[in-house]
Amino acid sequence: MCNHAQMVGEGTHPNGGVDQAHGDLVALRAQLWYPEIDGILFDEAVRCFEQGAYRAALVMSWLAIAEGLRYRLGIAARRDLELTALLEEVARREKEGQATDSFLLDKARKHELVGVHEYRDLAHIRDQRNHYAHPRGESPSRAQVLAALDAAVRIVLSRPAQHGKEWTDALVKRAATDRTFFPRDPDGLRAYAREIDPLLTGEARQHLARAAVTGLDQLATDPARSDLAAKVAILAGAILERHPGLIAVLDPAARLTG
Repeated sequence: MCNHAQMVGEGTHPNGGVDQAHGDLVALRAQLWYPEIDGILFDEAVRCFEQGAYRAALVMSWLAIAEGLRYRLGIAARRDLELTALLEEVARREKEGQATDSFLLDKARKHELVGVHEYRDLAHIRDQRNHYAHPRGESPSRAQVLAALDAAVRIVLSRPAQHGKEWTDALVKRAATDRTFFPRDPDGLRAYAREIDPLLTGEARQHLARAAVTGLDQLATDPARSDLAAKVAILAGAILERHPGLIAVLDPAARLTG
């Protein structure tokens, strides 16, 4: 089995000698959340970089980002019908020969896989790719490629597939209205909450707690829906138990863990 250093090359500078960036690249690769998937394109980008093929390295860096976003949207789609439709749209565009790079990036922002400033950083790399992938007689600098590789890992490849606020809205709504959702199974619902917790963005967790508080306020006036109120409290309480810092931010949510 190859170690990280072997996967990203031996670290020889194009001008000879040891490449001081090699250790940084090895450390970046160790952060990949799905190394068996993301490592393929990341390693290709690094090999190009270490051979001095900076244009190719930048193009491969962007491909690693775009494929990374697509893979994460695909995993999240297993629990989100809206994302399933999104991936079907990607497949349709590809079949018609349309580029999907910007579409994937825009949807990743919409579904909160990336933040506002992160979106701008990734869009800049996409624009660099568009510039240098054409016959202009120009090449990106070594520093530009290193920055692109760092952003690829920091913003996309080091993170799991995650859900955003829209998904948590739908989840709380289901708990508050659907009696077939973990009926009379509080332990199962707690286990489910713990299972999905790593798949939530920080904003989504906070939004879930807020939505739960709102939902509890609405359900509290109807004794006939006390069973639904209990499910909402269990769902949000399990998340807050794992992230107690949210309770200080959301003071009304303290009732969920009381």
